[in-house]
Amino acid sequence: MNILILLACLYGWAYAQSNLECGISKYPDAGSGGSGNPSEHIVGGIISRRHEFPWTVLMNWRSGNNFQQNCGGTLIDNRWVISARHCVYANDPPTDYQLWLKTNVRTDPNGNRAEDGVMYVPELIVRHPEYDSNSYENDLVMFKLPQNVTFDDDLRPACLPPLNDATNWTGTIVTHSGWGNTERNGPATPEQRYTNMQVINYDTCWLETLPDAIGSEERTLCVRGNGTDAGDGDSGGPHVTKVDGRWTLIGVQSWGYWPAGVRPSMINKVSAALPWINEVRANN
Repeated sequence: MNILILLACLYGWAYAQSNLECGISKYPDAGSGGSGNPSEHIVGGIISRRHEFPWTVLMNWRSGNNFQQNCGGTLIDNRWVISARHCVYANDPPTDYQLWLKTNVRTDPNGNRAEDGVMYVPELIVRHPEYDSNSYENDLVMFKLPQNVTFDDDLRPACLPPLNDATNWTGTIVTHSGWGNTERNGPATPEQRYTNMQVINYDTCWLETLPDAIGSEERTLCVRGNGTDAGDGDSGGPHVTKVDGRWTLIGVQSWGYWPAGVRPSMINKVSAALPWINEVRANN
């Protein structure tokens, strides 16, 4: 019993510490254009300044004897990263994945690997038990890092919305960052990039995505940019917006369409998943 109490206390302390450090970028104008070149794309986006979005995680997956970029993720405290369930296979061991923190540049101009951050092999993968591969509802997975990370100006978690949050995000501008491709069937981008999109009404989204199935309104948000969007390889990455001055994770990138930026992209609503997120963190 004493051990359980101690573990609960340690989890509570780590959670409180993450809340104090969360959602802070060292750039006061983060997400507003900065010094990026708007001719470069996430699809139609901007090159991020170094550690502009310090919660964004690069995920690599083992392909044969090599690792290749396949998705993104978000650091949500000093031990856990959240991403999209479809980014991992059902029986892959944690050793088939690499999570890069403090990374901006993935490859150099010659295409050689040049990750400039810190790489962790996760010790645990927790897949959402109610993932629906048809509608992509509950398209979420969590990775436990092998050790606690220390926050600084270049590494911070995104804030999480409050439990039972009922905010209607329609009309909200969200910022999405990652290394996805800039054109259909193209390679992942060398540098981290970002774009701003707007949450649209669920009924409008439902009509614009027919005949495809999408997740329930309770668990799904739809976003659309003005010619901008996530690309392949951006799945699992963050959709954040400022709440009370802190960058808060309201959605996890799930899926969308080509040509990008025309039809909506679907993201999993983080507030609806908070009971599961908190259960995973507390019990593992």
